Amino acid sequence: MSLTAEQRRALAMLASAGLHGASQALLMAHGFCVSMIAGLVNRGLATLTREKVWAGSRVVDIRQVRITAVGRDALAAEGWRSSRGRGLLTHPGQSSRPVQR
Repeated sequence: MSLTAEQRRALAMLASAGLHGASQALLMAHGFCVSMIAGLVNRGLATLTREKVWAGSRVVDIRQVRITAVGRDALAAEGWRSSRGRGLLTHPGQSSRPVQR
């Protein structure tokens, strides 16, 4: 399954977002369009769920996007790897060691 650069970037962001994933609004703020996110969901690479959360005294309806195992496998097939336990995602040729300053 081949991915576009934009799809790889979105999946990498979701993979590093942890168990809660990222809101659709956050993904859109990073430049991902609704149709691309829907394409990831339709291909089984991500899930989209509606959730209600409290924001002050109001209930807000949000859409949460999470990567699936198939999405992680697709990233791995393209050479991306996860650094377990550190929440990092690295590209081939990139060190998975944290930068020391």
